[in-house]
Amino acid sequence: MESKTTTELLTLLGFAVAAVVFTAGGLFIEGTSLHSLATGHQTVAYWEMYMGAIALILGVYLFGYRECWTRIRALRNH
Repeated sequence: MESKTTTELLTLLGFAVAAVVFTAGGLFIEGTSLHSLATGHQTVAYWEMYMGAIALILGVYLFGYRECWTRIRALRNH
């Protein structure tokens, strides 16, 4: 039983780290896109906005909400 809980906690930790990394990366890319837009590099700025949005969606929604939050609730119900 303890091995299963340890595995679940390690999986949760992995998803939490992925959520933080993708969210931080997405915020950094979005900031870079605003800088590129302000300096007149519109094509690069739009591409960076798109990639930053994807990273934010992955970090906040997919890894954060769908995986981490679901696993936290499951662990609390045990």
